[in-house]
Amino acid sequence: CRRDSKVTIYGNGDKYFAQFAFRVFKFLRTHNRVFLRCHIFFCVGNDKNSRCRQGCRNRKKRSLSSDYHTQVITLGPIILK
Repeated sequence: CRRDSKVTIYGNGDKYFAQFAFRVFKFLRTHNRVFLRCHIFFCVGNDKNSRCRQGCRNRKKRSLSSDYHTQVITLGPIILK
């Protein structure tokens, strides 16, 4: 969400990709290897009623509606120095 001070958007997906950075957590203990797991959803660009066009909103449920195109991405291990 662009209004979130923890998110920096470098490219908003006008092309074939989007680039962003976020600060959403910090580790409580020191770890040398971590895994990241993200649940993401995609919207059709010209759908004026899509979730992407609704802007920022607080999430109240853990699950996403089945009308979204969803994907789970896992990355790791990431070696921390």
